[in-house]
This record gives sequence, C-alpha cells and structure tokens, in this order.
Amino acid sequence: MKRADLGRRGNYGALFRNGTMDFLAGWLLGCSQLGGLSPGALLHTFARITDGDPRSWVDAFARAADATTARAEAASDPVVAAGAWLAATTAERAALMLQDPRTPNAEAARARAAEAFEAFLRSSGVPLEPWAIPFAGESLPGYVSTDLTRTRPLVVVVGGGDTSAEDLWFLGGGAFIEAGYAVLLVDLPGQGSTPADGLHFGPATLDGFWAVLDAVRGRGFGGDIVLCGWSGGGFFTTKAVEASRPSDRIVALVASTPIHDIGSMFERAMPGLARRAPRGVLAAAVTASSRFNPVLAASLAKYDWQFGPLGIAGALEAYASMTAVDLTKVDLPVLALVGDGEDAELHRQAADVVAAGRPSSRLITFDHASGASAHCQLGNLSLALAEATGWLATVAPASGDP
Repeated sequence: MKRADLGRRGNYGALFRNGTMDFLAGWLLGCSQLGGLSPGALLHTFARITDGDPRSWVDAFARAADATTARAEAASDPVVAAGAWLAATTAERAALMLQDPRTPNAEAARARAAEAFEAFLRSSGVPLEPWAIPFAGESLPGYVSTDLTRTRPLVVVVGGGDTSAEDLWFLGGGAFIEAGYAVLLVDLPGQGSTPADGLHFGPATLDGFWAVLDAVRGRGFGGDIVLCGWSGGGFFTTKAVEASRPSDRIVALVASTPIHDIGSMFERAMPGLARRAPRGVLAAAVTASSRFNPVLAASLAKYDWQFGPLGIAGALEAYASMTAVDLTKVDLPVLALVGDGEDAELHRQAADVVAAGRPSSRLITFDHASGASAHCQLGNLSLALAEATGWLATVAPASGDP
C-alpha cells in the first residue's frame, strides 16, 4: 500500500512506497549530479532504510554522515577532502529531513552540517564565506561571495520549507558561481536553523527578506540583484519583486515556481489533511496520522516547528489572508521553471507571473522524459540550472554589461 506525500510533488514511486520518503530520496539523487553523496552511496544507504520508518531513515543517514566525515578528515588531497565534506553535509541534512527538530540530536546535526559545508568551502577554494545577517535580535545564516563587486550581478538564492542555506549550493549556488555571478545563499525566518532562535514562517519571513537586501547594500554591494526562489521561495521572491524599492535594483526573477497567490496555492495544492482541517482538528489528525503514516507525521512535526506558535493550521490561515501579488508590479524578466509532475495550480500561477513580466520572460515546462518533472526539477537539476544560467546570460549577464 502506498502512503501519501504532503502534496503532488511528482514522485516516481520507484525508490520507496512511502510518498514522502520517495520524494526525499529523489531529491538526494538529483543533488548527487552536482556533488555530495554519490548515487552509489545513496543506494547503499537506501537499502538500509525500512520503508515508512522515519527512525531507520535518520539512523541510516547518520551512519553515512559519520563515514563521510571520517573520510574527509583522513583525506590528504584537497579535492578528495572537498568531495567528502560536501557528502557529509548532504548526509547530515538528509538525516534532518525526518528527525524531530526540537531534539539535542537535531541541533547537533544542524551544527555539523554547517561545519561540514564550511570545510567543503575551505578545501575546494570556492569563493564563498559564512555570513550571519542580523535580524530581530538574532541572525539569518547564509553564505556570500567573498569578491562582491558592482560590475556583476548578485544572485540571491532562497529555498522553501525543506531547505537550509547549505542545500542552496545544489539549487543554484554552485551553478551561478560557475557562470560568473556573485551569490548569496540565505535562510529566511522559518528556514534552516532559524526556528531554534524563535524565527518562524509568517510575516517575519518577508521582513527578513528586506533585512537581507539591506544588509547586502550595507556590505558595500551597489550592483544589480537577481532573485532565485525554489518551492516556497518562489512565493517569497515574487512577493519581494512586487514590493521592491528602486534602491534594491532587482533586475530579474528565476523561480521554480513563481507563486503570486499563496492562499489559493494552499487551498488547491495541499492535501486534505492540511487544507480542510481547522486548527484543533488538524492537531488531532496529525496525532492520528502517526499511527498510520509516521513519515508524514514526522514531516508535519517539522513544519509545525518552523511555523512556531501559530502551528501549521494557524500559519495556513495567516498565509491565506495575505493579499495576492499585484502582477502589474512584476515589471522585470521572469523565468519560471515547472515540472509536469507538479500540481496544476503551480502551472497556472507560473504562467500568470510570466505573462505579467517583460517580453523576455519565459515559462519552461519539463516533461517526465526529461527527468526534471518533479517539484523543483530535483530529478535533473543540471538541466534546470543550465536553462536558468543560459536565460540569465541574456537578461542580466555575469559581466554586468547590458
């Protein structure tokens, strides 16, 4: 019997019968095209997981993290060390996917993932450095190019509900650097480790976005900015475009997928558990689901932590009350990436945003045969990123020239 995922994310059903596990496994295999745990290492780890058992997932990836960390520490060659450190980052992040984020073990895993990624940067010589951006008495973790200059655009990469700043390396960080752009990979409130500091999804997430853009200017960067959003980041970036200030100099948007009406997206694309249940009923339903689908329960518990005091249901209500983006204010080139395996509502909203953008805007739909039909094109990130960097070169070249 197949177990449902949180929504329609284009799962193939080839790796696990549990829908959430299958999507996460596909995500990790997609990232393996760009480094991290190899396909062979992932298949070895998957074979040690009991389908539908989140504890076995966490344990298997914790062992993978220990093994890759030991290999990285023993490596004398910097190339070998860099690869092993990136693999260790991936393994630590994978273990966190189905782990209770409130536990000391999860807190330690988040710290180890960041430490491994920083070791990867040192070993590889990639020109990125950690940057803690002050916000609301805490900080937003990120990584920024060490050589910011006015002469080339800065691509600000933002993820969604399942990402941390380290994951964003695979979602454009490495590809944009290779294409010649400056890069900022950053966690907004609700993402990565920020809920542990009392920063949660909601209005603070967009407030954090403005703090990030102001911090970029405070760091001395005066050039153009490109926004790149994945999953929920497609909403945050589209909303930021609508409300952008002339001083922000946002010149292009890349999103998988751009979302202009978050309330409609939740209403139409979320599964019945999260879409229909009022707050008290939802809590009871989540508790009941743990008896039948503990993986789904683990995922929902993580989101509950990210949404903070409001909880999942309260946050859905808050997002549903947000006004839709005024598409007449989307006056810039937009690249929308969407897969055939994704919900029809995401296709509709992506097309709306592209239609509102400038003539150079494009909507690219990936079919199943491309391997990129799943949510965020995770089955073929190399293809999606090639499309993104190729298009970006025509509207905001890395040289900074018009």
